[in-house]
Amino acid sequence: MQPDARRTLISLIVAGAVLFVRPTLGYAQGTATAATSPPSVVRQLAPVSGEVGGGSAGGGPTDAQTAFLRGAIAVSSADIAAARLAFERSDDPAVRQFAELVIRQSQAMLDDASDVAASRGLSAPQVPTDADAAALLADLQNRTGQDFDQAYVRSFVMSSRTTLNDYLAAKANGSDDDVSAYADRQLGLVSDQFRAAQELAARLGVKVVEP
Repeated sequence: MQPDARRTLISLIVAGAVLFVRPTLGYAQGTATAATSPPSVVRQLAPVSGEVGGGSAGGGPTDAQTAFLRGAIAVSSADIAAARLAFERSDDPAVRQFAELVIRQSQAMLDDASDVAASRGLSAPQVPTDADAAALLADLQNRTGQDFDQAYVRSFVMSSRTTLNDYLAAKANGSDDDVSAYADRQLGLVSDQFRAAQELAARLGVKVVEP
């Protein structure tokens, strides 16, 4: 994982640069948005300094494993919180259907990651813990109608590729490790959410520009 790159992306978003991605095509940069663009990053799997969980079969966890696992729990929690807002506030049936999908799938990922964390003796609260996720949730609270739908879906699309790459990296990190096994189990759901968010963005008229 690359926290410096993430912070650069967050800074671009807050400044108003709209970035979108397509699977297998890398980053693509679109037109600038208005100055009121939200801090549009829900998903943050940034490494956590300090605490490392207890041992597990096959050896103790590494800092990277711990960071990924704690980040995955926080990300799923934030996704669920944002999706609940979308389900409550959106008048668009497609947005509400997407939010319902995210709630169901992210809850499954959250439960699985929490079980792995518990097996390692790792403390990982099931709440959004990243400041940018909190800022996004606060921003969404102040939006309604189409403005809400655009901000919510845009933030999800803009963050999905990073999350997908994090899960792919965690899966490849070890053949028998319980964290890589978790990433492998849930990779399909992460990919499904990414594709569904892109399809919804296209339906809402959110432009995706090829690199």
